[in-house]
Amino acid sequence: MRQGAGKGVLADYVPTANALHMHTSPAKETITLSPTRAGKTRSLIRHVIIRSWNNRTGFDYLVYAPTYRDLAVLVEGPIVSELKKYGLIRTNGHNWSLHITTLKNGNRIHYRSAEEPDRFNGLDIFEAAGDEFTLCKKEAIDNVRNRLLLTNGQHFMFGTPKGTSNWGFNEFFSPESAYCLP
Repeated sequence: MRQGAGKGVLADYVPTANALHMHTSPAKETITLSPTRAGKTRSLIRHVIIRSWNNRTGFDYLVYAPTYRDLAVLVEGPIVSELKKYGLIRTNGHNWSLHITTLKNGNRIHYRSAEEPDRFNGLDIFEAAGDEFTLCKKEAIDNVRNRLLLTNGQHFMFGTPKGTSNWGFNEFFSPESAYCLP
């Protein structure tokens, strides 16, 4: 029997075995790769909400995607909808032009596009989650990693395999990779 990932917050969310492994991973970087329509983005959304709500560090959460369109359609809009559904967002707590959500407990979620890697600079974040990371610019991923150095935070990357000719494959899965992933 599977347990919900959240107690109180999204207690009705029952993750799959693979999603539960991701939610509870102690690793500094966690990569979730699977085919289209496998539930990665759904898991990312639930993960961001639970972790942001339970955050006690005083730092913010970062969510990113390859483009602003991907960001708005795949993660920012659905996260804001879920937060409203569960009553976790402040009244007028989302600023669509600044891409910031403020929760009722004061915690904030920043949303950024990897089209502009410099927009990650200056953010003090305790954790980050990226959707379709293999389509993001490598410079953007490096900037996210640099932001997490301050807090020693975790980085969750979600994506769909995009062949063997992208930086994600070369960095994590190629025979020359320093990460030695399967």
